[in-house]
Amino acid sequence: MLFDESRRRSTKRRLLVLFALLLIVFPASAQERTVGVLVNTEGAYESYTLFSPMNTPSVYLMDNEGRIIHTWEIDNTEAVLEAHLRENGNLVVVAGPRDIPNTPSSVQRAGSIREYTWNNRFVWEYHHQF
Repeated sequence: MLFDESRRRSTKRRLLVLFALLLIVFPASAQERTVGVLVNTEGAYESYTLFSPMNTPSVYLMDNEGRIIHTWEIDNTEAVLEAHLRENGNLVVVAGPRDIPNTPSSVQRAGSIREYTWNNRFVWEYHHQF
C-alpha cells in the first residue's frame, strides 16, 4: 500500500515537471495560434471552410484566420459523414455510425440525411431503412 502511494506521488511529480517543460518550450504566444490554419497568404480565396472532424457529431464553420465562426452539434448520431451549408444558412448532414466509410454510397448505408437551421434547430430528416 505504501509502495502504491509513493508511486502515485512520483508520477504526479513527473507530470508536473513535464507540464512545466512544455510551458517553457511552447510559450503562451503559441496558444494564440488558430485551429487548422497554417498558411493564409494574400492570394487565398476569401471564404469560409465547413468541416466535421472524423467520427464526431460536430460541424464547424471556420474563417481564413482559423477562427470558429459557428458550431453545430448533431444530436442522436455517432458521426457526421458529410456536411453541406445551404444558401439560407441551414446545414444538411449525412449522419450515421462511425464505422461507415465516407464513399459516394455512404448515404445509402449511413442512416439519415438531416437539415438544421443556423441555430441548430432540427428541420427535417430522411431516414434510410436498411
